[in-house]
Amino acid sequence: TDEGILECDYDTQATKLYHTIEERQWEEVLYFLETGKWYNTSIFSAFGEQGDSPVIQARTWVTAMDEAGNVRCCQLPLHAAVTFLAPFSVIQKLVEVYPKSVRCADDQDMLPLHYAFRFGAEDDVLAHLLGEFPQAIGKVAVKDRLPLDLAQYGPKPERGTIIDYYMQSAVRNAKSEWDG
Repeated sequence: TDEGILECDYDTQATKLYHTIEERQWEEVLYFLETGKWYNTSIFSAFGEQGDSPVIQARTWVTAMDEAGNVRCCQLPLHAAVTFLAPFSVIQKLVEVYPKSVRCADDQDMLPLHYAFRFGAEDDVLAHLLGEFPQAIGKVAVKDRLPLDLAQYGPKPERGTIIDYYMQSAVRNAKSEWDG
């Protein structure tokens, strides 16, 4: 049910959806999200049965542990898809299948929007994530980093500066109208 948290271990039982995202098999991911089936069912010998539905797999947290038993990484498939620069159609379908995913923070308190800025996601992906959860722009992650702050570490550092400038300009304009 949607009430409980679904989680699996990366090393022993990560979902087929998560592995397929890691492999950047975007057509296969999209096909599964749209139909609930995989192209090649012989692949399931490594993953057991047909597997859970797209809704279940899209909302299953995948957790990787280090040798000491500490969480190394804990993500939803949407976080991984943004990290691996999935095309817009995949991001859009993941959000459609599990809309709450845009509001879910990983083990570093990062939302999918943080990853979009960090890894240089395409503009349509950024726009979609912002459109689905505009408040994400103000979400602080580990080390007090906003999504905009992470742009400086990625391939499109100017994005953070441009959006920050626009936001500051909008605030100044709103204040001047208010003061009137």
